[in-house]
Amino acid sequence: MQEFQKLALGLKKTVQGWKMEAQSGRSNENVVINVGSLCSLKVELSDACLSMPLSYCIFKTPTIHFRHKETSFLPNCFSIEPMHHGKQNLLATEKIKVKYLKALHVRVIGSRYETMSEQSKEIEEQNVLSDWIDSVEMIKEEASSCYAGRDFAAELGDEFVKTMLLDGVFVIELFRKDAEVVKPEPDDPIFSMSSMLQYLHHDLILLENQIPWLVLDLLYEKTRLPCETKSLIELALMFFANTFTSHPPPINTSRFKHEDIKHILDLLRSSLVLPFQESEKKTNPAGSRFVPSLCSKTQV
Repeated sequence: MQEFQKLALGLKKTVQGWKMEAQSGRSNENVVINVGSLCSLKVELSDACLSMPLSYCIFKTPTIHFRHKETSFLPNCFSIEPMHHGKQNLLATEKIKVKYLKALHVRVIGSRYETMSEQSKEIEEQNVLSDWIDSVEMIKEEASSCYAGRDFAAELGDEFVKTMLLDGVFVIELFRKDAEVVKPEPDDPIFSMSSMLQYLHHDLILLENQIPWLVLDLLYEKTRLPCETKSLIELALMFFANTFTSHPPPINTSRFKHEDIKHILDLLRSSLVLPFQESEKKTNPAGSRFVPSLCSKTQV
């Protein structure tokens, strides 16, 4: 869009120049030069990619919001995407992500291969981890295409895959522990320090701090044990149940059956919007919407 605005501005200046030349009675020689300029602009307009890919769903925060308080729109403790990965104020929590990945790996191996010998377990441990990495590798281009204006898969290579794996597993394990599907360790700082969950509820709903849902969904299904009955959608909504209201409604995951969820923030938006849409359909089956007139409003 910015590129289009620049081209449009250039075209506007060219037209203004023609008007000034016409008023001053300049020679036709200058007009020929301007026609060439117009042709150049036409070529630029035809070559420029002015449409935004439909895959874009994770954007940087518009800078106009930073006039109020920039830190409100940036992660305080946890980055779950490549935009803020590696920033100094977020490095301390990277160790927690690694710890969560190791704990999940041990749990999956222990539950699936209890009867194996130690040597067989070591081989299988490598196979399981390789399977997770390879699975993320297969969708890295699709995941990268969700981020507007950047191709992180091309820029970061293997580091992008590592980031998606670590961040994705961290979020999933966080939801599991919060729902008591998995018991948090006594020394887990997220559940032993009251401020950490508060930071997470803030950081995980930021516009530019999102991880594609397709990554979360893939990793959840890859690491899901037979005893886990709750869906990822249900776990996510349980984690944010009291974020927007102190009396959250019952979770109904069936309403998301036909929704193309982009990321966590999109899921939360849908959870707020869909109930109203369903209520509207029941009230007005034909799809018509009654709008009172100004006169009736005045009379009331």
